[in-house]
Amino acid sequence: MNLAAQAGLSACYLPAPLARQAGAQAGATALLARSAGAAGVMAQRKAVVDEARSWLRTPYVHMGRRKGAGVDCATLLCEVFERAGVVPHVELEWYPPDWYLHRDEERYLVMVGRYAARVLNGRPMPGDIALYKYGRCVSHGAIVLDWPLVVHAWRAAGKVVLADAAKAPLSARFHSLWSAWEAAWGRPAPALQAGRAG
Repeated sequence: MNLAAQAGLSACYLPAPLARQAGAQAGATALLARSAGAAGVMAQRKAVVDEARSWLRTPYVHMGRRKGAGVDCATLLCEVFERAGVVPHVELEWYPPDWYLHRDEERYLVMVGRYAARVLNGRPMPGDIALYKYGRCVSHGAIVLDWPLVVHAWRAAGKVVLADAAKAPLSARFHSLWSAWEAAWGRPAPALQAGRAG
């Protein structure tokens, strides 16, 4: 059962054929990472942190995907994790900039859940994803560098910035912590399960 079904969510961020294809690709990528052992996971986490830092000062542009030119908080996650070799390319459907103010659908949460799983115990690790609730649902994400230091595309700042997740405004909106690495949660991510089933 995937994350959307477990959470009782009907929203789908990716069309079903793309989600199946991406799930299979993510499964292959993560299997390679697992075979490298703990050293491979730490190298991938470092690659995510280094890539996230390289996006600092990139302007905030809704649905942008170009380092130095424009990115939003969802596309930042997609680009950083893809460039670090953790997930395959994630093609996002168009979404309005204010979708989270008018809908209860957990679009952002479902998108992250395709490639990661919620961390219920433990300290946030470098490369993990912190999710935040703005409006009516989870609608913002940041990449952990060294908790509570995170990198995120922040609309109010107009660019990708460093932030202290333990301070306002992020601290009051914290929802959950997610990880793309199996060791963090002890079972395959939803995308990995889909990759094995396919």
